[in-house]
Amino acid sequence: LFRLIEGCYNPLPPSFRIQEQRLRKRGAAGDDDIRRRLQQAREEIRYAAEYQYAVVNEDLDAAVREIVTIIRAARSRTVNNRERIRRIVQTFDEVNHD
Repeated sequence: LFRLIEGCYNPLPPSFRIQEQRLRKRGAAGDDDIRRRLQQAREEIRYAAEYQYAVVNEDLDAAVREIVTIIRAARSRTVNNRERIRRIVQTFDEVNHD
C-alpha cells in the first residue's frame, strides 16, 4: 500500500500557528522537541508543491477521506497495474481471429 502512495501526497497543517498549537496540545513533547519539529516542518513545507496531491488537515475526517480517495486512485494507475494489463492484453491476443 505505501509503495502505491509514496511521494504522492503531502499532509499539510492549515498554518504554522495551528501546527504549533497541535504539537503543544498533545503534551507529549518538550519545548526543545517542539522547536525542532517546527523547524523541520518549515523546511519540509517548502516542498509541498512537489507532490501530486496536497491534503490540508483542517478536519481529520475530511483529510482521511481525501487520503482514501488518493489511495484508490493510485491503485488504478497504469504504472501500478502493468502486469494485470499485460495479462488482459494477452487474452485478446490468444483469441482465434476467424
